[in-house]
Amino acid sequence: HESSRGNTTFVLKGSDFGTDTENDAYLKAVSLVVKKLVVKELDREGTNWSKFADFLADCQELIEIEGQSNGLTDAGAIELGKAIKGCTGLEVFNFKQNKIEDDGMRELAEGLKANESLKTIDISNNLVSVGGAEALSELLTLSSSLETLVMNHNKLGDEGATALAEGIKTSPSLKTLHIHVNMIKSEGGVAIGKALETNNSLEEINFMGNLICDAGGVQLAQAVTANTSLKNLNLASMDIGSRGCSALYKALGENTSIEKLNFSWNQINDEYKKKMKKACKDSNIALTI
Repeated sequence: HESSRGNTTFVLKGSDFGTDTENDAYLKAVSLVVKKLVVKELDREGTNWSKFADFLADCQELIEIEGQSNGLTDAGAIELGKAIKGCTGLEVFNFKQNKIEDDGMRELAEGLKANESLKTIDISNNLVSVGGAEALSELLTLSSSLETLVMNHNKLGDEGATALAEGIKTSPSLKTLHIHVNMIKSEGGVAIGKALETNNSLEEINFMGNLICDAGGVQLAQAVTANTSLKNLNLASMDIGSRGCSALYKALGENTSIEKLNFSWNQINDEYKKKMKKACKDSNIALTI
């Protein structure tokens, strides 16, 4: 294990939670002090999920669990979701770069609902689509502590984005949302834009790499006009053309909160780039274009 800044970090394997008892004393000792748990090979044969759940329930100081690149499938994610119900003090849940799909995400969201201190979820580079988005949407609505949701490189699509938008509308605490490269097009872009019109907690959204085109750009412009909390907006590589750009640079003149905008790699000519630059300069917005 390693210690840094008062946090005690332990790295454990799925095989450490086997059916034999030789590790039981060690696991008990770890459970008393661990604050960050890094788990490896968790979805491999030999993991006793009941034993893992009991271990997590004993970890009263645990605030972060990381299971990056475990190859975790839905079957393992479902068991993990049941196990984390005992982690009542968890603040950070990081299981990016796995193979979690909708059934696994539903169970994980259900497990995380019991937690009243959760601040960050990172499930980037998984296979979550509309079913998982619906579960996360409900979690966003219910949680008063969740501040950051990172789910870049999943499979939301328009249906998933529309489902997630329902939670964004009413989330009381979400400040940072990263959903870049999620196969979202115009319909999903419009849904997210409408959600931003009523959300008053989000400060940063990374929407990069979703081809929402002009229809999504125009709706986001309406959101920019109405929203008073957004500070950092990444709209790079979204296939937004002159109509969406025009609506956006006009909306920036009415917004008083945005500090940074990335509008690079969209479908606009030099004339519209100049107009966007002027609008951002007039509003003291740091622009990347």
